[in-house]
Amino acid sequence: MPENQKTVAVALGTFDGLHCAHKKVLKAALNANAPDGAVCVTFETPPCKSGGLLLQPELKKQMLYEMGLKKVISLNFWAVRNLSAEEFLNLLKNRYHAGILCCGYDYTFGKNAAGNTEILARYCRENGLSAKIIEPVILNGAPVSSTAIRKYIENGEPKKAAALLGRPFLFEAAVTRGDRRGRTIGFPTINQRLPAGMTVPRFGVYASRCTVNGESYLGVTNFGIRPTYQLKIPRAETFLIDYEGDLYEKHLRLELLDFRRPEKKFDSLDALKAAIDRDTKAIKMGDYSEFDFRP
Repeated sequence: MPENQKTVAVALGTFDGLHCAHKKVLKAALNANAPDGAVCVTFETPPCKSGGLLLQPELKKQMLYEMGLKKVISLNFWAVRNLSAEEFLNLLKNRYHAGILCCGYDYTFGKNAAGNTEILARYCRENGLSAKIIEPVILNGAPVSSTAIRKYIENGEPKKAAALLGRPFLFEAAVTRGDRRGRTIGFPTINQRLPAGMTVPRFGVYASRCTVNGESYLGVTNFGIRPTYQLKIPRAETFLIDYEGDLYEKHLRLELLDFRRPEKKFDSLDALKAAIDRDTKAIKMGDYSEFDFRP
């Protein structure tokens, strides 16, 4: 590599969810003091997806830049899937000027995932690069993993998912028009579709939080098909506590904080209203400071 060509620290991984263990890899790259900063080499979508996404790709990219990455390089898996392990590492070294490679202990790469951290470390030694292999992050006796987080979300355990993510499970989506039935019982809701490909939360009622114009509001969110007035496609219907205003067509971030109860079919609008009123009072009195995570 020419002497005047700067090198970068490269964080390697799919980073689906940007959970606690992912952040440790990324911080290793950011703290490596590489001459030309830190970049992330990831994939547009997970190459071996065993379930839904934990974070929308555009949000993942935004959060990576917020962490301080100089550049986020999203590779198309199908374009590089036939590269051997060595060819993939050569790509990082020659095209992206990698001088330091940072990855998790279980990182694999190259055709048929034949490359592992042992091969990566040896390549670095032989080619004048540095390798930083990050050991697993253990919480509650098990390594933090995207698989465990998906299971918690699907089982209606958002608090446990948040502990591993380092933030609540969230998504951003446009507010669409519903049937406006909530307005007739004093609980107008915003309606949002779960973005395509995302992990589907357990159907039920959640304590939630929504950001509107930079302000956070607690909410009562029913996610699912709404048994009393059935929907064909599941969606989130959220009553924002202490908020007044029209939010149609706004693009809002919704966080699921705590699971309160499964979906239930009510015999009347009055019964539905009473249930939402109970949920609202309980959520309003709740303490959600544990969800105020810091980077």
